[in-house]
Amino acid sequence: MAAEERVVLYKLPEGTLSPTLDEVKSRLSYETLFNLSRRDSGSFQDDRLEDRFVKRMRFNTNVQLAIDPSARSLPRTITRESYLNVPCIELLHGVMFDLGLDLRTENGDPNVAEKAYFRLAQVYKEDNLMHEALEYISTMLARYPKSPRLPDALKLKLDIHKGLRDYANALTTLEELRVAAEGRIEAFRLDYEKGRIYFDMCDYPTAEQSFAGAMLGTQAPDELCKIREALAITYLRTTNRWNEALSSYRNIAQYETAPVRQSVNAMMIWFLECATARPPISKPMPEREKTFITNYGNLSDAQRGDLDANEIARATWIYYAAGLMDLWVSEKRTDALEKFNAAASSSDPFLSGEALYQAGMLYMATANPTQARATFEHLLFSTKAVEPTVKATYALAQCLTAMNEPAGALRRLEELVTRYPASPYAELAKKDPIYVARHPPAPVAPIGGPTSSQPPPSPTRTTPAVDSPTH
Repeated sequence: MAAEERVVLYKLPEGTLSPTLDEVKSRLSYETLFNLSRRDSGSFQDDRLEDRFVKRMRFNTNVQLAIDPSARSLPRTITRESYLNVPCIELLHGVMFDLGLDLRTENGDPNVAEKAYFRLAQVYKEDNLMHEALEYISTMLARYPKSPRLPDALKLKLDIHKGLRDYANALTTLEELRVAAEGRIEAFRLDYEKGRIYFDMCDYPTAEQSFAGAMLGTQAPDELCKIREALAITYLRTTNRWNEALSSYRNIAQYETAPVRQSVNAMMIWFLECATARPPISKPMPEREKTFITNYGNLSDAQRGDLDANEIARATWIYYAAGLMDLWVSEKRTDALEKFNAAASSSDPFLSGEALYQAGMLYMATANPTQARATFEHLLFSTKAVEPTVKATYALAQCLTAMNEPAGALRRLEELVTRYPASPYAELAKKDPIYVARHPPAPVAPIGGPTSSQPPPSPTRTTPAVDSPTH
């Protein structure tokens, strides 16, 4: 068993800055930091470092602080007014700052500590405690930058940033992973991951480029099927790319074996064949899907409650595709709205969010901002899927503007800019008069200075959005 880590306090050389709290944390092993995270309440009055303070820390944390000779008999004492429920690591750092001290560790086993940081970050992520997970994986990366676990640690950090919906840092971490994982993670997997991030941000042209790059990096049938599916979904975001989407779904249908995804493919091929015909045509729903949804519609609520998640997902995807047909081919808005609301009960969180988004946009198109607002707010509350969340946040801001609630609209616009800075919707938010009034743009660069990038495509038109039930 590894020896217990020893923490030694010593006096800083004259003119040396005290370490920050994060720097102190980065030097400690997982076990020591865990113990020092315990909380304490109390006070100190003219107490000496080597007396009551060290004993109190030992009692509360089981961490024995050793005092270097340079820190003994300091002229200053410790005084703290009454404090309540303060982490001991913060209390220790405050005393170090006041007395001009630093710390070093001895006897620590680097491999054990490194593994512990990584494992703790994994556990916190699995428990959806993303901030805590980020703290521990960041500490591991700071302490052990040459770790053989570096690609795994960066992949975990990427997933944590995505869990926090911090997509600016997610993209930065992805590029760090690309460098660290050279030769260890296939490049097409990183291209696919990049495409997924930009798809979530509704930057469909960049997502398409990334997915197309990923296609060139593998010949594995299952991987190609997954990437083609991502491309098909991306093509669906722009009506003039629906022919490519149709080709992609036809290709996928040749290899797909899962019943739910077979059903999704069949329904999307049906819709796209009708919508891309010139002029658009209407034809019967595929017989197998028609039989399934007819039987589903005849079930009681109690019987539907006994169905498994795959059967519910299949039924709601059929409702969704039928709603697209009503909206884009038959132009029956009321029928489309009914089907989108039915699809919103899906066990697939992406479909549920997307169906609610389509319903909200229909309410806006029919001049019903009150119902649109309720639908978008329900979407933002109920779904974990990112792409519909981004779109709905912008749509809700427009809805609140129409209802003469500029303060609420501003909050949503600011949310887009701060949480989803890589999204075209963030750029649209920055140009919104309500946002500009609160955040005036910087002075325009003189002629000959830097030029702005091409503006993002306007996402104001309602376009259908589908995703694989497995993602």
